[in-house]
Amino acid sequence: MYNLSSYFDHVANKYDETRHIPERSFQKIIDFIIDITALDIHHSKILDIGVGTGRTALPLVEMGYEYTGVDISKNMLSQFLIKLGGHIPKNLTLLHQDLLDIHFLDKSFSHIFSYHVLYFIEEKSLLIEKIKRLLKDGGTYIHCDEILLNNFYIDDLTKQWYMLASQGNRKLEEMLAESDGTISDKEDVVYKLKSTLEQLHFKTEIIKGPKWIQKMSKSDLISYFENRRDIYTGHLTEAERERIFMEWKTIVDKKWGSTPEKFIRKQLYVLKFVKEGEHTC
Repeated sequence: MYNLSSYFDHVANKYDETRHIPERSFQKIIDFIIDITALDIHHSKILDIGVGTGRTALPLVEMGYEYTGVDISKNMLSQFLIKLGGHIPKNLTLLHQDLLDIHFLDKSFSHIFSYHVLYFIEEKSLLIEKIKRLLKDGGTYIHCDEILLNNFYIDDLTKQWYMLASQGNRKLEEMLAESDGTISDKEDVVYKLKSTLEQLHFKTEIIKGPKWIQKMSKSDLISYFENRRDIYTGHLTEAERERIFMEWKTIVDKKWGSTPEKFIRKQLYVLKFVKEGEHTC
């Protein structure tokens, strides 16, 4: 099993490059999050679990929201600090800690956010119980995902990668067997996560957010998986990881064609949970 801290430390300096969203579209995402969570600049207190490089946090911190960010990766937090110019504002607290080890008083936060994080958590039930405990009555938790919409070409190359990477990884092989052969950022992944949470008595609703279009070159696609190749191949030797990556790169070279860039369509999907009780920010 890969080590999450080591993995994200390794990809931190290139992470934002592989998660690029056009600036206008990103602002729409921030506005959408503020709207669906009813953030109040004067009263809301936010906890971001897996804050990472501060991609989503930074604009909210700059607006003046009281914000606490937790991340298991020291290097990801260092990237956030670079964006802040090395200075942490008074309304921001950053903690280098495992999500399951964070300690706050019960009902400390009006809002808890996560972006892609839940897929990496093995003990989801423990994290969910912590979220419930830390939320104030009437508080809101959201989990955000960027979903790839019907780009079968990119899906096929993604499928090729996961089929190669799954060799000897029982968990990944089982996940592939249960799906259509790929584990890309697709809508069904969010619905499966929703089902998993509901089995843990954590009822959420799915809210579809802004859509956007972005360009992807062959080198963008290769860089994306090169930066993330260890996440499912940690069970292999470095030589085996390199062999699999080069084999997949050869497939991409053959299938990409002459078009320099391809357009991909994405949409924000949000899983939202509101804690029962009288709302108090």
